[in-house]
Amino acid sequence: AREFSLPYRNRLFRFDLNTETWTLLLPTRDLLPKALSFAAEVKSENGQTQLLIGGGYGLVGGTKIQKAEDFPSDLRAHLPDHAVKHGMMKPEASTNIFEVLIADERGMCFTRDNLTGKHWAWDFFDLSGDRIPTIRVELFPCSPTLHTYTDLTFEDFAKPPIDSVRPNDESNVLGIRVKLHGLKGRQDLNGTTARCGYWQKEKERYQIFIPPYEKGGNTSMYIKPSNLLVAKPFSYKDGADIGNLISRCNHSVSFPNVSMSWITSGNAKFKRRPLDYVLGDTTMEGDMMTWMDSYYGPVSPKAQVLLRTIAMNNSSFNTTLSWIFIPACLVKKGPQKDSLMGQNQLKHRQLFIDFYTKLKERDSARVKKFEADIVRKRQDTSTDDLGSWLKLVVTMDGVNPSVRRELIVSPDISMQSLHHQVLCPAIGWSNNYHCYAYRRLHGAIDPQTWKNKASTEKAVTDSIEMLCEECWIGPKTSTALDSMFQPLYIGGALANDKVITLGDLYALDKQDEIKLQYVHDFGDWWSHTISVSKYDGEVPTSASVAHLVSGEGSCPPEDTGGYSNYAQTMSKLTGTMGIKSKDTFEEYDDEVSQTVDPSNERWWKFLNLEVRGKMNMQALKNPLAFDIDHTRANLEIAIRLPKQKGGKESANAIRRDYGTGLTSSDFDDKCAVDSKQNNPLKFCAVCEVTVALKTCSGCNSIAFCSREHQLQYWPKHKKDCRRIQKASV
Repeated sequence: AREFSLPYRNRLFRFDLNTETWTLLLPTRDLLPKALSFAAEVKSENGQTQLLIGGGYGLVGGTKIQKAEDFPSDLRAHLPDHAVKHGMMKPEASTNIFEVLIADERGMCFTRDNLTGKHWAWDFFDLSGDRIPTIRVELFPCSPTLHTYTDLTFEDFAKPPIDSVRPNDESNVLGIRVKLHGLKGRQDLNGTTARCGYWQKEKERYQIFIPPYEKGGNTSMYIKPSNLLVAKPFSYKDGADIGNLISRCNHSVSFPNVSMSWITSGNAKFKRRPLDYVLGDTTMEGDMMTWMDSYYGPVSPKAQVLLRTIAMNNSSFNTTLSWIFIPACLVKKGPQKDSLMGQNQLKHRQLFIDFYTKLKERDSARVKKFEADIVRKRQDTSTDDLGSWLKLVVTMDGVNPSVRRELIVSPDISMQSLHHQVLCPAIGWSNNYHCYAYRRLHGAIDPQTWKNKASTEKAVTDSIEMLCEECWIGPKTSTALDSMFQPLYIGGALANDKVITLGDLYALDKQDEIKLQYVHDFGDWWSHTISVSKYDGEVPTSASVAHLVSGEGSCPPEDTGGYSNYAQTMSKLTGTMGIKSKDTFEEYDDEVSQTVDPSNERWWKFLNLEVRGKMNMQALKNPLAFDIDHTRANLEIAIRLPKQKGGKESANAIRRDYGTGLTSSDFDDKCAVDSKQNNPLKFCAVCEVTVALKTCSGCNSIAFCSREHQLQYWPKHKKDCRRIQKASV
């Protein structure tokens, strides 16, 4: 039959052209896929068959959790055991259409012109040279990708806070680079540079950590203060030294990735930052739940020695350091409470608490001063100084080919709304899912200035020292799991992005152009450089608050594992690296990597798992394709959605869709605009956008996104405005 029905079927079939039989494809994960209802032949010509597999009755996200007995009996039989026990989502009517590409042989993958996809699978696999996504690393003091190659950070280029190493002076020496001298038993280590760790009172020595690129590297030892000198900072003129220390080592000289796990009560609900919850005086009630996340970003010098001290296998310089946050109540009541292991767990836990507490004290003072400076500057800045629009050029750091967006944005938009309702839809990230932050950058450490050596050493040094004092701006409240990593580099406190606008930051520096660093996902650490300048060009008549002017490059999948893992994923999908069975969670495990192409089921499994199944990916398109019209449509939707509220990030992570590419998850499918807003102060009376709003100064009963829209609406509003003013008097 040309068409047939498979009601409630929760599996995908594949048609074999040679045998003319249907084959059942197994799911890559033990989760309930979306149901499929029909498969139809689109066209058959010259022995080639084009098929369309569609859906008419599926599982729709956002529905209430129902008991398993609420499912139709034929669907219930396919539910995994844990779904029957705990319940899954209730099925609802769906009209989604799913295009399935069958590419058994090169040239066999076709679709009708009015369908998405065409033969992108083979085009994607055939990418070569600089078209394959790779890491782009620039070696300068504040390079956002420096951490992928070395343990150095911009702080190592700044002047140390002290001139000499004194006993029991952790607040000043922790994390700084020190040079060993005067050693008699290990004269071979004299002249070696290491990081200074914690003071060991019983030994009257500091624990120091020698990096892998130094003599005697990959180890730690205890050294008297008299045998330690404060090392000179890296000079901006010695950039070649960074490359040299990388090249003279046979293995990675970057700081290891960090894996953190933490244990909570099974009924724990995060209403504050998970780190504050875990480190607080919590009690364990009922079942325990273990959370885990990985960190691939830069680590500050102080945090480096903290992690070396408390993480599992202290002497290991392998690719990952692991540490588990165990609640104090479990350690004190557990069987190991009197053991050396139990005592070390309490000691290391307290080290982290002390480290985090000091960070919060330091950064809270910085944030308070920064926010006060913002308020003072705002009072001295007129609207004419900023203009109606600011131009943003957003470039994703560390990725080739370039991922770039050019936008024009209202200076009145808050940094919170800029993230949730402009940058996320414009770039392609999921909003209200991961943590994020911004900070100002300074011109003398711009990569072009670094390359051209156009600035004096003093100018660069001054800029780095300014950066050391710079505040990060982000959400005051976030339950995102990756916020656990904030102390490792971001710090202990963030300036409130809800009350700071883009115009506020632009007005702080008396320059025609400023630069910001924007980080999305504290775990994977996707860094972007944003150039902000005035815009005096032509504005489309339909533009409100934000408009995407141009763009190139597609956003990487969420939860990929940062730059290096993303590059490896793309290499495997383009045939330059092999795919092992463990990469696709297959039952058998072969250690031999196979280079596979779209004619191999393993290629599609890996694509589904690492790309299509991610929250921000569309299932039916080339993962590297950028569609500006679709992105503009998503942006228009986003700026008209209700403002995002913090506190839902961890819940969104738990409910995330691990689909394997059988369904399309476009941004606009998730975010239908509710045009029936009830509060007139929550949206513009003309265009219904919900960001960068200002209320009518006369009656305070209606809002507008711009002066132009206020003037446009005035003939309709003036009678009500005067009536309300009169009534209030």
